[in-house]
Amino acid sequence: MFRVVPDVMIYCPMLKQKIPETMCFEINLVVDEVAIPSFVKEVKDWDKANEMCPTCEVSYYKDVRDFHKEAVV
Repeated sequence: MFRVVPDVMIYCPMLKQKIPETMCFEINLVVDEVAIPSFVKEVKDWDKANEMCPTCEVSYYKDVRDFHKEAVV
């Protein structure tokens, strides 16, 4: 028997609500142009996402960005 692990919920400043961390990851895939906008139907304003997500302190990629900053120094 498999156990389903609930997704971690995080607050998204762009959507102004709690979302699953996986949705944050998916939004960032679109922002990074790895996926198409229709991949995440909850986002209506991709201009806003492209502006806010890359610098978001809550973003799924914050840890990745911080890691790269430390690695470059």
